[in-house]
Amino acid sequence: MKLYWILLLSLLIAGCGKTNETTVVNASGKKPAPGFILTDVITGKPSGTADFKGKTVLLVFWRTGCPICVEEIPDIKAIQEKYKDKDFTLLSISVDKKTETLKKFISENGITYAVLSDADLKTANLYDVVGTPGFFVIDKDGFVLSERQEDIDSARKKLESLLK
Repeated sequence: MKLYWILLLSLLIAGCGKTNETTVVNASGKKPAPGFILTDVITGKPSGTADFKGKTVLLVFWRTGCPICVEEIPDIKAIQEKYKDKDFTLLSISVDKKTETLKKFISENGITYAVLSDADLKTANLYDVVGTPGFFVIDKDGFVLSERQEDIDSARKKLESLLK
């Protein structure tokens, strides 16, 4: 429980800020993506790592109260559109607590990609999320291509190289 409050406080203090470029874990820059199962906010169905085996994945951690997160929605939509015909999955993971507020936000902003709820921050904890927004690219073999969360530009470059 103490870890929960520390992570929540860290997210609030870190707020909405751009992150620095990543540091690789090893010479290949890869580590296995932590497994998770979360509930899709709109459909109510579970979704997680098993659903994206064999695909390149962009994980986006965000929250409705983060101005940068909101500002980047058009960019995220563009990424989804650009790679929709590739072996690609976009998983948007919200750390918001109130599902009804989140559903309204999704509708008002025309979000059509999957939004998973991580209200208890367990998945954010697995990925060492330190603030929102946070981006992680996972290759088709299930490896995270960075040690820490990235900004949208770094993630976009990795996706381009993987999905040429």
